[in-house]
Amino acid sequence: MNLFLLLIWLTVAYSLLFLFRSLLATEFTAIFLLLFNRPRWGRLVFNLCLLPGVITHELSHFFMAATLGIPTG
Repeated sequence: MNLFLLLIWLTVAYSLLFLFRSLLATEFTAIFLLLFNRPRWGRLVFNLCLLPGVITHELSHFFMAATLGIPTG
């Protein structure tokens, strides 16, 4: 029963995160469309806001592999 509840919780949490990410990207695009008539800038700013987190995430993979002695490319 606990595993089933965990799977339900993970499914709901992942769905909400996916929805909010999509909504946030849409809002950035809309704001920059209204302000500058350039929706591409909104997508660019949104991606630049995510970039530090992506770099940190990928570096954590690299450092964990190095700590465990797994060769990296």
